[in-house]
Amino acid sequence: MRHLNEAFSLCDEESTTANLASIFRLWQRLLPKHDLGELTEALNLLRELKERGATRGGALNFDASVALLFTYEERLRRREHEGDRLALAESAEETARIAVEQDREDAASFLKTAATHFLALADHPAEGAGYARKALDLAADALSRCEPGSDDHHLYSFDWALTALMCLSKNEDLPDAQVERILPLLHESVHHKVASDADSRFPELVTRLLVLWWEGSGRTDRRAARAALAHAEVALATLSEDSLRLVPALHTIGILLQHRYAEETSSSADLRQAAVCFRRITELSAQDSPDHRDAAAHLMVCRLASPGEGPVLDLVHPDDFDEPDPQADPTEVMATAQGLLDSARGIFEKELVARALTLLGRLGAGDGLNPVMAADHALVLASALLRQLRHRPHSLALGRAMDVLERAAAAQPEGGTRRAVLLAKIADCWHARYDSSGSPLDLEEAIELARGARDMLPTGGRHHRDSTRQLGVLLLVRDRRSAEGLRLFREWAAPDDPEGSAEAAADWSRSAAGMDAWEEASTAAQIALRRALTGLEDAGGSLEDRLARIHDAEVIAVQAALSAVHAGDLGTALRSLETVGSARAWGPGEGPDLRPPPEGCVVVHLCASGGTNVLALCMDASGRTEALWLPVSFEDVVGQAGLSGLTQGDTPDPAWYRQTVDVLAGWAGEHLVKPVLEKWPTSWLCVIPHGTRLGSLPLHAAWWPDPTLPEGRRHVLDAVLVTVASGGRRPRAGEPHPDEPGSILAVADPEPMRQEPLPGARREAEGAVLHFARSTLLTGTDARLNAVLAALPGAGVVHLATHGHTDALRPLVSGLVLADDETLSMAELLEQPLSGTRLLVLSACSLGQGGVFFLGPRPTGSLVQALLRTGVGGVVSSMWRAPDESSSLLIDRFYQLWRSGSCPHPAEALRKAQLWLRDVTNSELGGTPPTSPAARRFWEITRPYQHPVHWAAFGYAGV
Repeated sequence: MRHLNEAFSLCDEESTTANLASIFRLWQRLLPKHDLGELTEALNLLRELKERGATRGGALNFDASVALLFTYEERLRRREHEGDRLALAESAEETARIAVEQDREDAASFLKTAATHFLALADHPAEGAGYARKALDLAADALSRCEPGSDDHHLYSFDWALTALMCLSKNEDLPDAQVERILPLLHESVHHKVASDADSRFPELVTRLLVLWWEGSGRTDRRAARAALAHAEVALATLSEDSLRLVPALHTIGILLQHRYAEETSSSADLRQAAVCFRRITELSAQDSPDHRDAAAHLMVCRLASPGEGPVLDLVHPDDFDEPDPQADPTEVMATAQGLLDSARGIFEKELVARALTLLGRLGAGDGLNPVMAADHALVLASALLRQLRHRPHSLALGRAMDVLERAAAAQPEGGTRRAVLLAKIADCWHARYDSSGSPLDLEEAIELARGARDMLPTGGRHHRDSTRQLGVLLLVRDRRSAEGLRLFREWAAPDDPEGSAEAAADWSRSAAGMDAWEEASTAAQIALRRALTGLEDAGGSLEDRLARIHDAEVIAVQAALSAVHAGDLGTALRSLETVGSARAWGPGEGPDLRPPPEGCVVVHLCASGGTNVLALCMDASGRTEALWLPVSFEDVVGQAGLSGLTQGDTPDPAWYRQTVDVLAGWAGEHLVKPVLEKWPTSWLCVIPHGTRLGSLPLHAAWWPDPTLPEGRRHVLDAVLVTVASGGRRPRAGEPHPDEPGSILAVADPEPMRQEPLPGARREAEGAVLHFARSTLLTGTDARLNAVLAALPGAGVVHLATHGHTDALRPLVSGLVLADDETLSMAELLEQPLSGTRLLVLSACSLGQGGVFFLGPRPTGSLVQALLRTGVGGVVSSMWRAPDESSSLLIDRFYQLWRSGSCPHPAEALRKAQLWLRDVTNSELGGTPPTSPAARRFWEITRPYQHPVHWAAFGYAGV
């Protein structure tokens, strides 16, 4: 302290400005030599010096302010203290203002420094918004002092724009004029940097910042999205085909196009271009790489989001089709073209239709074909042209289709079936023309042709039934309350035919619902459901076929429940939802087990279906059933489920990954869980999701804003146990408590394998087996496929902690990686006799994810629901790829709580383990603290796993 006092005494004399500057430079050099106490005394000396020198023309005041600024920085560097952070910012602002008053050349630099320090205070719970705004004003002042076009101007404009974005991320509203000023400055900075440095990662960094602001802060400002896309495209244009940054750039552009489609344009062109990006990534990356898996998953999201009649689930790409031989006969050409049309859905519809038209072009107008083949050619060609019309509404395709059909029909005998089928297709053309023109005359022409075609066709045949549906559709288009149209749908559904189609009855139900004839809609849906359940009794076919039949029945059950709720019959709605889980049809007087849940539990079915809001149907412990329409649509759920796709696997940006998880949990809390709990308060919420999207949302991690709490948010986990179940496997009063399992099979950390070892998984498996009387532990080279399959039957608990891989194109091939890179596929796992397994734990892999659905060429539902149908009592599974260390801690704690008897139910044990992991501090975990006392105090109270990406990765499903 003696050195500082000597420097201070020099300032007492009548020193010149130059001497004062030298003295304060000496002061700054001496600062690191003193401890915190001496620095505090130095601050007091400086304040006194500033007061004495206040009348000396300002020079001493500026130099003293600079010295004060450096002293605060030095003290803050050694000790984190909120008061010092604010004092440092205020001192920096004072120094900057004096520099401005004195018109110093370095004034802009001091303004920038002050802006940085105030921006660091923007996370203050009470005053953060004001500090952020002050940072923005200071950054703007710094920018105004730079010469336009100079290097400093580019640098400071970028700093100002970043500061503005940070203010927006703190939900600090800015005038539109200021927001509009941000984006051009960023554009200017990007282009300037690219021009000056071809290898710069500057555009990529700007894109990442914009994306984080746009998504991570919960804002959906379209201007930022457009700016981010522009920056990403600038970056892509500078990259070569062999650049290591090509795949990340394509990934960013694909995601932004996906979001632009969902949030702004609804343009299939955006979705198609996004798919092209992800398809390109799959071509550039190795098939077993994270990039390839992520791109395949995003490609699936694009296809599912594609507009069309229902979800588009085919995975056909134009390159998957082989061209027929140039000398192939017309029949083979038409068959290939029809195959392309059958697969022409989703993002590649336009390309597939174009391929079909090119093939059919080999046959010309069909003039050289015999009448029968000419009619078949006309039907296929007209179908292709009508599909092309969707993408080129102003083309001549419609006129060409009509011409081809009319010439082919004229060559057919009067009253023949083939002529009637051609007339029905011409009616489709007039229907398409009505869609374009809106002219009632076009619609009447279509109705007349369809009616004539139906009259010509023999009753009972397939063509007559198709024509009946066609005429019904047209009549309901003309008048949505057409009694004749509904009668034709009823006839098509054949309600008295025990062999009738479930899909036909479901269409009848939808038609009645469109007329608000809810009782008839409910009746039709029940017929459709009975037919679908009858199909479930057939145990034949492949596993994929059986899962697809269950999924189809589930879709119809949701439709039946929605119709029944509208009709005021909540009991029928509940039976409809719970009968599919039993996997058998109702017999006379039979039905699902509708016993209420046990005391303290509320069971809520969540139903999402296109065109309606989400329905919550509740049964409480008294047996009372109530319905609630939630303020969120099916389309909203689909959009959020698309976000859940971003949390799967390894994402290029960990910050994006963490933000997505948190935003997704907040959305689920505010729009789904909170309204349900406000309607039906409970301590145990058992959710049964219906629809392939709701299961991907982390409901157990849900939160919503609550300003009365210190963190400003309320987590459902703090007060409520949230579990997931299936319709036929839910808690019921009076059911015996499952027997405590006495044995465990644990499979962990196989080797050798190509992927990284999982030492944390091995530790958690070794700890898990200690809690059971009988155990089988397969690790390392013992964890081979044959050994695992042999040990599975009879295990009370099955714990699988390995790497996993998800094949979006062949979902049942997805599996767990074992020793020597063998795979336990999902098909093999689902075929195992697991009815005696109390709990299946899928840990440290991506296959237990509630968000992973077997979609493939046909939808087959979620993996977790499929596992519950095998008879497993419960499933603990990951919803995203959680870090190895936090997963290991969570699972260890889970087994301790469950097997010690503290929490007899595994679901409650998992909840308590999650609360512990979220709140545990470094000092409670142990470890080596920092040597600095200040850093040690901070380290001791830090909660390293408080982010939900750690503690919320696992959920419980089952009873």
